[in-house]
Amino acid sequence: MMLALVVGLAAFVGLLFGLFALLGLRDRTWGAGSLVLIGPAVDAALTAWLLHWLGLGPVLTVLAGSLAGLASSLFIPALLWPRRGLVARIAFRSIRARPRQAALMLVALVVSSSIVSSSLVVGDSLDATVQRQVDAVWTETDVVLSGRDPATAQPILLDAEFISAVAVEAMNMRDGEGLAVFDGVRATRALSAAVEGPNGRALPSVGW
Repeated sequence: MMLALVVGLAAFVGLLFGLFALLGLRDRTWGAGSLVLIGPAVDAALTAWLLHWLGLGPVLTVLAGSLAGLASSLFIPALLWPRRGLVARIAFRSIRARPRQAALMLVALVVSSSIVSSSLVVGDSLDATVQRQVDAVWTETDVVLSGRDPATAQPILLDAEFISAVAVEAMNMRDGEGLAVFDGVRATRALSAAVEGPNGRALPSVGW
C-alpha cells in the first residue's frame, strides 16, 4: 500500500512537470509530445520504486522521484527540439563566461537542498526513535489504558472491576472476518526509576 502511494505521488508530480514542459513547446508531434508528457512520470515512478526498495523514507522517496521527473522534463525536450539544444549550449557558454556566479548559484542550491533534506531526515529519525522507545517499553502492546489524577497529574491505579469489564469487552471484539481483535489482556503497573550503570553513567527516568 505504501509503495503504491509513494510511486503514485512521484509519478503524478512527474506528469505535472511533463505537462508544463509540453505546454511550452511548439511544432510538436504526437510521438514527441507523448514522450515529453509520459517520460518524466515514468522516470519519477522508477526512481521512487528504487529508493523505496533501498529502504528510504516515503517523504524523501517522493521528493527524490519528483526531482528525477523535473530533470527528465528538462532534458527530454533539449534532446528532441533543436531550439532547446541551442538554449542549453548558450547556458553552458554563460557558465564558462561567468564561473564565479555559476559556482555561487550551485553552492546556494546545494545548501538550500541540504537544509530541506536534513530537516526531513531529522523528522524521520525522531519518529523512528520514538517508535523504538515505545516498542522497548511496551513490546507488542497495541492498546494501553491508563488512569491519571486530574488534580495532581499523577498515575493512579484503576479499579479491578473496571479492568475486568474492559478485558471481557476487549476479548469479545471481532473484526470483519470474525477473528478476535486482541490476543490477550494483561493488567500491569508502569513505573519510572533512575538507573545507574557500572561506569557511572545514569538514566534519570526509565519506564518498566
